[in-house]
Amino acid sequence: MKMSISMRVIDGINEMSRKSRLAAALVSLVTASSAMAESPAISFADLPQGVRADVQTTRTSCKAEGDEGTYDDMQGITPIAFEDGSRGLIVDNERVCNSWIKAGNCSNRGCDLAIWQLANGQWRKNFDQHAYRHFISLDDSSTLKLVAISIGASSPECHPIAGKQYVSSQSCDALVYFEKGRWKWKIIQSPRPIAEE
Repeated sequence: MKMSISMRVIDGINEMSRKSRLAAALVSLVTASSAMAESPAISFADLPQGVRADVQTTRTSCKAEGDEGTYDDMQGITPIAFEDGSRGLIVDNERVCNSWIKAGNCSNRGCDLAIWQLANGQWRKNFDQHAYRHFISLDDSSTLKLVAISIGASSPECHPIAGKQYVSSQSCDALVYFEKGRWKWKIIQSPRPIAEE
């Protein structure tokens, strides 16, 4: 069994009980499924133009911010399948460049995570989040099983309390599944809004 887990602890977030709940929920689900397998062979030239453009723009920004070394064309890009049999791609900005670079591929809080799907002959980006940290589980046929993710607490997916304020260091944790053509979010933890003066 092979597993690929990507995790980044963002500066300013030190809520150990919250991270433990997210990790525990992930482990219980991932244990019940097969782990991430090797991705099917695909070249950068085979990717949809939108993916190539996004990745090239990100790498240009990383180079401008001092990222050193060369890039493997496919680093940070993972071919996958969805439960309905359609093809997909995961583009993880944290891995697209050689390191975490503020104003390059990431912010001081997180990095963009995008998932593309080929449906009805067209590629479209159907998942696009600024992830503070994340885990991805694929089964032994590279089929996406779940995404465990932390995103900014004010994001609509976190169901923030209307009229209340949250700071950028606050995040909610969620398990996300793709079922019947839609993303389904299960919120594991949401922070309280900041106290009003």
